[in-house]
Amino acid sequence: MAIATFIVVDDGQKLLGNPALTVRMANQVGFELASNDAVGTLIPPERINALVAEFGDAYYRTPIATLGEEVGAQLVIHIEVDQINVSTSAELLKPTATVRVKVIDIENRRRLFPTTDADAVEPDTTVAARGWPVRTELTYRREGSPTAADLALLAQRLTDRIAIDVARLFYKYEVPISKFDED
Repeated sequence: MAIATFIVVDDGQKLLGNPALTVRMANQVGFELASNDAVGTLIPPERINALVAEFGDAYYRTPIATLGEEVGAQLVIHIEVDQINVSTSAELLKPTATVRVKVIDIENRRRLFPTTDADAVEPDTTVAARGWPVRTELTYRREGSPTAADLALLAQRLTDRIAIDVARLFYKYEVPISKFDED
């Protein structure tokens, strides 16, 4: 029996700049997980919109386990956008992001990842409290000042890259070796 999984992206500080990017990130994480056979049944991330409408202002104070129960999930992958920065120079845009990832077992109302259980290989209460940090960095060459369209495209690309980096927490992958790494 496939486990029903709901992916929630929480950007309470509105760091991504566009609420549609949270659903985009959740969809992309789901796509990456499904493409690598790392997930069973995915609950559409768009269901979050109905939850926001249903809970209203209380949505942001609602426990993740409760949101998962509302959509019939057995497992929730919770991604919290922690930090977004875009440093610029004359020729480069260099966006960086840090998100925090947690996996919650809805039925047992306990966190599966990261864990603070005493039997964990390396329990880390600091990391577990906020979630597993995932840092993403991109570099883009540019000419002239970036336009609003350039920044919107950059936000989409950063969102997609964050999703890939988060998904890779849950399956094995190999990083291709470039010809520059070979001696």
